Amino acid sequence: MQFLGAILLFLAFCLNANAASPAGANSPDSNLMQSGGDETIIDRKAHTVTLTGNAYLYRYREALKADMIRYDTKTDFIHAEGRVDYRYGDYYIRADSIDVDVKTKTGTIINGNISNGKFAMKGTEIDQIEPGHFKVKDFDYSTCYDCPNAWEITGANVDMTVEGYAYIEDFAFKVKDVPSFWLPYMIVPMQTKRQSGILFPRFGRTSDFGYYFVAPYYWAISPNADMTFGAGDYSNRGARFELEGRYALSPRSQGTANFYWTRDSEVSPLYYRWAAKTAITQELPFGFEGKLHLNEVSDAGYTIRY
Repeated sequence: MQFLGAILLFLAFCLNANAASPAGANSPDSNLMQSGGDETIIDRKAHTVTLTGNAYLYRYREALKADMIRYDTKTDFIHAEGRVDYRYGDYYIRADSIDVDVKTKTGTIINGNISNGKFAMKGTEIDQIEPGHFKVKDFDYSTCYDCPNAWEITGANVDMTVEGYAYIEDFAFKVKDVPSFWLPYMIVPMQTKRQSGILFPRFGRTSDFGYYFVAPYYWAISPNADMTFGAGDYSNRGARFELEGRYALSPRSQGTANFYWTRDSEVSPLYYRWAAKTAITQELPFGFEGKLHLNEVSDAGYTIRY
């Protein structure tokens, strides 16, 4: 019975997918599907196939695992619950349960999180209105998608569009899980692509510099080069200016250069201090990799090592 159910589910999925996909949109294997579970239940009147116990559905660039999966062969709609693990395209979803339209990739996620290699988002309820457009309850967002969050944005109710804006009620910005400031409503740009603009400022306190604040500006020069300019002030030292340039021609040919300038009030008379640092990795012919490092120095000169 389980084998028969898997065959019927496979045929239904292929027929529906062929009818919904424009010519040439998929690869030759995009409609092939594998499915299974500890138990398969077929309801011909309701047009559903239910997989329970280690249930799974696999198709080109799609993989769904859960404790239970119910697939409607007529509407191409899936309900899954219990340890849901769903991947499609660049998106990765984990949730208690999901309801998703296979054709449009719209639906609802309960107690889940979404990541796509550029950001991570959590919520008690996430509705995907259309690809890239989400409405979220108990919103939590960060670009630290594969590491402990250095910062995150939270909100009660959010309407967010990837590469667009997020309209956030009860907005809070957190650093290391500690709230930094709060606003009743906030509009935040959610672009994940490289583009020029003002970055979030750096601020804090150290024993040497005292309280400091630096406002950086990011310049996306080209697909393989960019620069960051920063201007700020250190309460124990004085004005601070910095510059960082980066390029990456390939994984084995890349480099960075940094320059820092401070009007140091700790030195009398006022002394202008500077520092430079660079690191270059250049791929050379015949498979030889050369590395040149210019170490950070201050007021003295520089050193070069190979």
